Amino acid sequence: MSSTNIALDARGRELAGSLGLDEADIVKEAARILKAAEANSLDLAGDIVIGLDVNGPIVAVDNNDLMPMEGARECVEYLLGLENVKTALMTGWDLSSMTFFRDERLGLGALGIVSEYGMVYKKGDEVVFIYPYDEKEALAFLKTAIDIHADHDLKFAIQGNFSSGVGPLIIEADQNGNLLEHPLVKGRVPKIEDLHREAERGGSEVELKDGKVLFKNEAANLRGIFESLARKHPLVSVRFHRVEGDMCSLELDSQDKPGFAFSDLQVIGDILSQRTGRRCMVYEDFGIDCFAKEVDEGDYYKQAGLDAYGRDVLAGEPFVKIIVGDKANDAPKVFEGTLFCPQKGSEAEEYASENKIPSTPVGDVRDFALALGALRASLAG
Repeated sequence: MSSTNIALDARGRELAGSLGLDEADIVKEAARILKAAEANSLDLAGDIVIGLDVNGPIVAVDNNDLMPMEGARECVEYLLGLENVKTALMTGWDLSSMTFFRDERLGLGALGIVSEYGMVYKKGDEVVFIYPYDEKEALAFLKTAIDIHADHDLKFAIQGNFSSGVGPLIIEADQNGNLLEHPLVKGRVPKIEDLHREAERGGSEVELKDGKVLFKNEAANLRGIFESLARKHPLVSVRFHRVEGDMCSLELDSQDKPGFAFSDLQVIGDILSQRTGRRCMVYEDFGIDCFAKEVDEGDYYKQAGLDAYGRDVLAGEPFVKIIVGDKANDAPKVFEGTLFCPQKGSEAEEYASENKIPSTPVGDVRDFALALGALRASLAG
């Protein structure tokens, strides 16, 4: 098929006009997508599952408020309206943050979510675990993390992960990692009385004294604390202290520990790795992801999660996966049945080129959505 057979539909033309996008450029992008697909024997006329990264394709990379770019919401909605095309956010972010983004920033409850390194996905309100959730595993990791931080008088926040295969901690990051500006935190920090009440309701034996919550740091006593910090108030930082023996305390502290630097974070990462037996990855936003051995030994990554989501929503029918992202870790690990659409000028485009990954670059979700819509209409005709 030549580009002369590809044209935007009425909604596509309306969106392109309102966003100031050039229709001819969109048609050319559609033709490049088709050419790349045909070169790898991918049928774009059949069922398609799309995985959209968030930062880059939908949200400007320097936007800490998770606000979609102008017109991005409408273009994601346009993708959702394409026949036999299923679309999901595909990200390493935690499910709590991505649910907030989907529901509060995009307002598109029909949009799927594949998150937490492909270990969990969400369709509507249903959470599906690929890596089985193990409360014992989650609480055992939390106990060790608290022990380490209490002995160093450090604070951490927990991401709202639903999978237990990754223990994601953000350490001394209210300023270092700009956590207080995160949309799940800004204007939402609870009072210490709230944390005490929620931990108690969740089954932890706790005491509120002098602005601190006292508790015995035993896995069997952490269910309520975990529920409060990881589910009700993800990304809210609390500082831990060792009181005596297994008795610890936690308190709210909006100030980072003076002088706590990235080199200190790396030391904590090494201690976490030694004490938990997990592989720990340290990030510049003062976060540490702690991967269980079962994760490294298993088939858990974002593309695998997208594949599981696709099999579910398409009832096992054959489909093509299209992934749109701006980072090297967005790239597919398995090329068969998958087309990668890295953002132009991003590290993902460079990575795809260097590693000969079947791909074609796109702008962001706006021109990609309209190009795919034009392509689908032409193939259907």
